[in-house]
Amino acid sequence: MNYTRIKLSKTNYSKLDNASIVKKPSLEELRIIYKKYCDHKKFKSCQPLFENEIRQNKIMGYYDRGRIIAFTILRKLDDLNIESFQFAWDYEDPKLRMGIASIKHECAWAKENGYHYLYLGQDDRYKKQFNGFEILGKL
Repeated sequence: MNYTRIKLSKTNYSKLDNASIVKKPSLEELRIIYKKYCDHKKFKSCQPLFENEIRQNKIMGYYDRGRIIAFTILRKLDDLNIESFQFAWDYEDPKLRMGIASIKHECAWAKENGYHYLYLGQDDRYKKQFNGFEILGKL
């Protein structure tokens, strides 16, 4: 399995107006969105969202008509690297394309906050479309 990241110096994305770091995330709201996401994707098995993951990391929330519809758990790896650890959205309005929009937003946010790389986890075909995309070699 290959793992990926985005070199933020090679990006020039803009932040979304409907996104922000959630100061006091509701675990119940996030779990509902996550369940809808897993159901939509027809995942046979999903790791639960743990309260510590929510409390110890940054939560980027995405909103539509005043309510949270998607989120990403952002895990700081060190001063220069951050990971998009878990994304989920409710898919109630698929034309929003929140998966693509969220990565572009997170690139802009991470770059603005001094990070050099945004790690994306395993390689998926859709990730190749992003500027600065890299597949990690063997260490």
